[in-house]
Amino acid sequence: MAELVQLRLEYEVPELEEMKRVGLFSLSEIRKIVKRREAFEYKLRRSKKRKEDFLQYIKFEMSLLMLVSKKRERLMIESKKKEIDNAIAQKINRLFKRALSYFPEDEKLWLDQIQYCIKMKWHDSINALYTRMLQVHSRSPELWVMAAKWEIEDNNSPDNARKLLQRAVLMNPKSE
Repeated sequence: MAELVQLRLEYEVPELEEMKRVGLFSLSEIRKIVKRREAFEYKLRRSKKRKEDFLQYIKFEMSLLMLVSKKRERLMIESKKKEIDNAIAQKINRLFKRALSYFPEDEKLWLDQIQYCIKMKWHDSINALYTRMLQVHSRSPELWVMAAKWEIEDNNSPDNARKLLQRAVLMNPKSE
């Protein structure tokens, strides 16, 4: 178990080194971030997974991303913005995926990840998420309508929206 946790943490070393190098965080602050991440990773490695552990970790990473943004603004640091911010944003997305692999029945978790991807403007991810969510929750007409609405309004694809609604009718014939 410890090896997997260390492996995940080592994967994040370049991003942390860049944070220190550009002056976003001091060495002691970086150590605190590593300690928090390590504690979260150990919680996620338990044999009995808890959705709350995933959600707390996601919340921590979202707070870290906001803190990085605020520190950048205050200290006027633009260096390595894309690399650092994208690394944290991708980590949040991976945490959502890990959580959904254990809790696919949780509609709210799916919708939270979709909202996160909308905020990040990751349209390809949104499309893939709706597809996977509808495979798991095919008997939920509201989700089909939501996916079709996104296709029309945000993805500018009325053809895809029509196809989704046709499949929704096939999957939910008794729905109004």
